Amino acid sequence: MSEIRVNTIVAAEGTSAPNLPYGVSVPTGMGITGAGGINVSGAATVAAGTFSGAVNIDDTTDSTSSTSGALIVDGGLGVAKNVYIGAGLSI
Repeated sequence: MSEIRVNTIVAAEGTSAPNLPYGVSVPTGMGITGAGGINVSGAATVAAGTFSGAVNIDDTTDSTSSTSGALIVDGGLGVAKNVYIGAGLSI
């Protein structure tokens, strides 16, 4: 397998992030660091992840069922701290 070692990768014009049309694989045990963010468009799948800071979901889609809204969780949910709900709660 070939290996490329560089300090910086930018798009051709030199002022933005490069387009990675085939995605990026990060090996187990490695991570992505830095002040920038990770932008995901389209239908993306993340197998697992750990976040050390606040996760902010900016989508404002209202929820009317267990399959709608800005955040849909298909599995169970465990919460280690207090929960604040700023609007109605339906169970």
